[in-house]
Amino acid sequence: MATAPTQISRRTFLVLSQAAGAGSLVYGWRFTNGWQDAAAVAKWSTANGWSFGFDDYTTDPGTCGGTGPGGKCEIYPGHTTINGSVNQSSGTITLVVPASVLHALGANDQWGRPTQTAAKAGARFYDGTAFSFQNSSPDPATQGWMTQLDNTPAFDFLLPR
Repeated sequence: MATAPTQISRRTFLVLSQAAGAGSLVYGWRFTNGWQDAAAVAKWSTANGWSFGFDDYTTDPGTCGGTGPGGKCEIYPGHTTINGSVNQSSGTITLVVPASVLHALGANDQWGRPTQTAAKAGARFYDGTAFSFQNSSPDPATQGWMTQLDNTPAFDFLLPR
């Protein structure tokens, strides 16, 4: 398993009490998983507390929570349950993503495009960024247009050995 610890600023944890009446919170660790983005998430709601999940690149079925043709907003439903923890006093969220869902770029094919392979220890992942969002829905699995609260700069990282 790969652990992706990330620090979200302590001020975003203060939003927990404010979000109780306004919706839910979604903390996402988004990174390039092979050819496309993926995300591990920590979701918080007043009804259910914390939950943790993972998805490959996912777009909404409507138009950012509306009706009509889908695919207008990237969403982070966390359909695959993963292990995670939250330490509010230190402002740390830890998400544990199983290596079995990770993809690395492999050797180039005959047209010079990289292939996608199963990730192994030492595999490089690109554009890892942590985001925090306030979701208008009290159910963090129901996502539309979300308000971004905080983010980290993007960086590349290696799957731990």
